[in-house]
Amino acid sequence: MLTMLSLQEIAQEVGSQTVPPFTLRLMGKSVVSVSFLALITFGLVFKAVWHASRGDVANRDRAQSTINASLFWGTFTFAVAFLHTLIGLTVTALSVRAAGTLQPDAHWLVATGIAAPLLASVYGLFVFLLAALVWFGFRKWLAKAKA
Repeated sequence: MLTMLSLQEIAQEVGSQTVPPFTLRLMGKSVVSVSFLALITFGLVFKAVWHASRGDVANRDRAQSTINASLFWGTFTFAVAFLHTLIGLTVTALSVRAAGTLQPDAHWLVATGIAAPLLASVYGLFVFLLAALVWFGFRKWLAKAKA
């Protein structure tokens, strides 16, 4: 069974006395917000496909505006993920600065404190690229359907 350990328990398990960076606690919140925005993005994609499948001109126009909205939300998702990354890296830097002298075995805490917020940007970029690919493909499909 999987169990979630607190950051202090992880530090004790590896024998470190260094306090883990606050960034790891922030990472969970960034994944939730980026996942919520990803659901909005791809919900709009499915709505656009539904409108386009109905066949008439009015629904195709709705499909076009809905797919444009999905690209906007994909871009917004990446922007929010990048903001989480900036906040996480800033908090990590401030945590290292506040810790003063770090013990030699604390390098994994610093590396994790840097890697965790970068994952938010990778996730947001993935959502944006997927939304952009769908947007281009859908617009090409609509252009063929109109002709």
